[in-house]
Amino acid sequence: MVGAKPIAGGASRRRSVAAVALLAACSFVLQDVNEGSPPDRPPTCSTSYAYSIVDGLITVAGGAGFVYAIRCSGDISCLGQILAGVFIAVPISITYGLSGIYGITRTRRCNRARLLWTEYVESQAPPFIPSAPPIAPPPDAGPPPLK
Repeated sequence: MVGAKPIAGGASRRRSVAAVALLAACSFVLQDVNEGSPPDRPPTCSTSYAYSIVDGLITVAGGAGFVYAIRCSGDISCLGQILAGVFIAVPISITYGLSGIYGITRTRRCNRARLLWTEYVESQAPPFIPSAPPIAPPPDAGPPPLK
């Protein structure tokens, strides 16, 4: 290709790889972990499965990429596609799959810790004491006598 800038395509590819690396394994990187909260505050950790769902979707996409790569017709022109499937799609699927499992485990532990904290706080609450009945007016404060 005359006049094409091969660096531009390479730079674009490098940016894509960098973006994937920055997003690598959402649950490993972004999941808040409860490292022991004081008893007067709830545990500080992630209660959402969103990161694990993203990890699962990327795992499925990586698996689909691998299946697509190995379904190549088998001639030598497909070697690059097969190698990309083996050396890119498989590691991505494994990494994100493990990250999703990690995220689900951490979220379940967080939800369990928050439930235990709520039960603890409710058990420490003072018992309900009803207020005293209203004070009756004195007997001489009745209506004025009729004439």
